[in-house]
Amino acid sequence: MGLEEELLKIGRRLERRFSEGNTDHILKLLKILQNFEMTVHLLRSTKIGMIVNKIKKSTEEREVGELAKTIIKAWKRILDIFVI
Repeated sequence: MGLEEELLKIGRRLERRFSEGNTDHILKLLKILQNFEMTVHLLRSTKIGMIVNKIKKSTEEREVGELAKTIIKAWKRILDIFVI
C-alpha cells in the first residue's frame, strides 16, 4: 500500500471513530499521523488536513483537540516552507 492510500485509509478510520466517539482510537490514529512523513503532495491529494481540522474544531476531548492542533501547526509549517 502506498503512502497516499495509507493516509486515505487513516482518514476514513478517523472520521468513523470520531462519529462513534471513540477517543482512544482517535488518539492512536492522530499519533500515527503526527509521526507520518508528511509532504505537500500528500496533504493536497488526501485532504487529511481537513479531516484533522474538523476533529480539532468539533471535539470536546481536550487531549484530542490539543494533539490535532499540534498536527495542524506542523503541517502548516510544511506548507509554508514549500509553498511560496
